[in-house]
Amino acid sequence: MDTINFIKHLARINHIPMALCNADGEVLHFYSDRDELPGILDMDSDFLANRMSRLNEINPVIEEVAENVFCALVMAEPTYICVIGPVSVRRCGRACADILKKQFHMPLDRGVYITEFVKEDFFRLTLMIYEFFTGKTKTAHELVVDNVNAALIDNETHKYFYKNIFERHENNWGHNSYSQERREQESIRNGDLEGLMRALEEPMGGQPGILAGDELRSNKNLCIVVIAISTRSALAGGLNAEQAYSLSDSYICQIEEETDRMKMLAITRNAEIDFAKRVRELKDKKRMHPLIDKCLNLIFQRLHSKITVAELAAELNVNPDYLSKLFHDKMGMTIVNYCKQEKVRLAQNQLVYSDYSLEEIAYYLGFASQSHFGKIFKEITGMTPGRYRETYAIARFIDDFNEKIKGNASGHKE
Repeated sequence: MDTINFIKHLARINHIPMALCNADGEVLHFYSDRDELPGILDMDSDFLANRMSRLNEINPVIEEVAENVFCALVMAEPTYICVIGPVSVRRCGRACADILKKQFHMPLDRGVYITEFVKEDFFRLTLMIYEFFTGKTKTAHELVVDNVNAALIDNETHKYFYKNIFERHENNWGHNSYSQERREQESIRNGDLEGLMRALEEPMGGQPGILAGDELRSNKNLCIVVIAISTRSALAGGLNAEQAYSLSDSYICQIEEETDRMKMLAITRNAEIDFAKRVRELKDKKRMHPLIDKCLNLIFQRLHSKITVAELAAELNVNPDYLSKLFHDKMGMTIVNYCKQEKVRLAQNQLVYSDYSLEEIAYYLGFASQSHFGKIFKEITGMTPGRYRETYAIARFIDDFNEKIKGNASGHKE
């Protein structure tokens, strides 16, 4: 396939604007499958000219032109330069387009759409074009390293390292005990809730790390690190990957929205306890049969739609009756009841942490109607969705959790 058709098809398949330019930066061909999908050269006519010297040194060039918005340049000496993007590597919808319009002084009333793309996939697409143009290959890691100043990063790392060492020696600060952290994470991995509570009550024996110049940002980073490590411990304990990562995302988003240090700590401890409880439930039910694990993954991925045993069995390439019996043996409940339980659990979070209406939550979770959602919810929780929302507001949730921590601590001391 010739270069022009290759780029044209890639642009249309991936819904990413692409331009082919000559060595002088003149646009020879531009491809976009809709008028609202402008290329970076349409936003900044000097974009390529300002990066030609860099492109002569680094090929391909990847650049973050706005927050979470990337473009790429790939050179095929001496004929073409391919200009790719922009693409958004984070779901930000209209806000992303507004940022670009302001940054590149575009009319605010102009209709602009930015394609959303997984960052790693955008890198792979860029590298595929690079290989087509040059016959050479690069890894995604090499692409990233080529596009950053490694020496500068290394120098900055050493600067912060020695500054940190000096300040800690000067103030007689040591980091918190690793042995205490290990006991925490081992408890999560083993589903040992009592052991986790004991580990959380231990004196830390030092000071937490400083992970940012701003104190609030540093505290948030510390909480995020604990949640991330706890997620890995829960995974090692056998927790379903989709469930573990989604829980992690949920707790980290709560941390990001919080400004009160004590509430951030409460959310982090709640995350650790939640992970430990789920691992314990997993071990109690002994549901590590590989087919059941795959089935749980599928269910978790499809909680926002109607789930049938027949569809799950077809996806897993097994007999529906066999899957139903095995699931019941390992989980102690039917697939239908498990799906109801998980949908209701997700609905509980939506009721507490979102402003979605009951109708929107019912639709979001694939219930036939709001009344059907209400019936199932009450069947499992004993209260209506509206009553649940009134009872478990976020502030009440945090207060209840703090009381629970105090109660557990006093119980262990006795």
